Amino acid sequence: MKYPYYKIQKDLNIKGYICCMITKQDIDFAINANRKLKEESIILSNLSSTKFREFTKNRLGIEAKKVRISSMKNTKTYDNLLLDARELFELGYGTKFISLCISLKYKMYIHTIFFHKTVQKNRLSFVINDSIFNQLDVICKGRLFYNRIARGIFLSFKCKPLYNLSKNERVGVKIFYDTPGNKIFIKRDDRSSKSLVCGYSDIIISASPIPKNTEKILKFNKNIYTSKNIDVCFEADDFGFDKTDLIDDKNARKLYPHLQKYGFILEKKRITCSDRSCGDLHIYRNGKKYIIEISNVFESPPTDKNYHSAYNRIRDNILGKITRICLLNKCNIIFIFNKTLEDKKIINEDFVRVIEHFKPNLILTTFNDGWEKEVANEIHQLTK
Repeated sequence: MKYPYYKIQKDLNIKGYICCMITKQDIDFAINANRKLKEESIILSNLSSTKFREFTKNRLGIEAKKVRISSMKNTKTYDNLLLDARELFELGYGTKFISLCISLKYKMYIHTIFFHKTVQKNRLSFVINDSIFNQLDVICKGRLFYNRIARGIFLSFKCKPLYNLSKNERVGVKIFYDTPGNKIFIKRDDRSSKSLVCGYSDIIISASPIPKNTEKILKFNKNIYTSKNIDVCFEADDFGFDKTDLIDDKNARKLYPHLQKYGFILEKKRITCSDRSCGDLHIYRNGKKYIIEISNVFESPPTDKNYHSAYNRIRDNILGKITRICLLNKCNIIFIFNKTLEDKKIINEDFVRVIEHFKPNLILTTFNDGWEKEVANEIHQLTK
């Protein structure tokens, strides 16, 4: 009976999948054994069954069996062994390490050639998974790029909570692509060989293997620097967050829970501070989309001696936001500004003309304690 590994549930981590057959302890034990092999200058691919049994007995205290793998076919152990090997491929490990890890778990030596013939087939097949994208509740902007020094393709994206999490602990992840190669899904799994790495201000992950068309664009381009934009998808609770925790702007993060009480739904695409033309919050209700831009411009009063020029700069900043966001977004737009705009006489003739032209919804608030509850109610009344 040929093992039907392709019939395993396509979505690897949803209900019904036989998960965690390979444990973190199995992987850590194999990593430690590999380190000891290197200490003795033993090359894993050259390891024979006899040398393996000697090594495991003398260095690891394991009595390995002398068994021919072909004699195990059509047994439950054989099926489980192949399941484990497939899972290790999905976790991003190479064939040599998989051979060692499986050999140690089952206490018998299995050469890398066996896994090449029975399981590996095509490395890319382990990371193409369209159905897993049905689970996502967060989408961030990301990019794939080829690092010529490291000779690898990497994914880079911004998400402050994930960035801070990966600074404090190792966060292992598995990656999956959709068939066209336009989206990538990251799934937390601390057994994985891949992990979130903190760059200067973004998160970086090894993206290999990747769809062939994308690889050609990035790897064989003659330009010094080449990258491709891609949607980065994941589930917030997979990393221990609520989806509201991943709202980038602090004021928008305060406001949304109160909007949620009125039936507003948060868009899956996340807005970062670098998306200056997209506002701070994208929400839906009754099939209508709303963009909210929040700007507390008088949180820190101007310190310039010439306060007139300071107020002019603030006015230009506000008008720039209104013009840019209204021009580039075709939906209902709500601007929330500090109420002191009226007190400081910033609303001059130019300001009025811009407002009359674009006709955005303006809400003024004090940003004092409880402002978010009052503003949420105003938005509710405004959008009825």
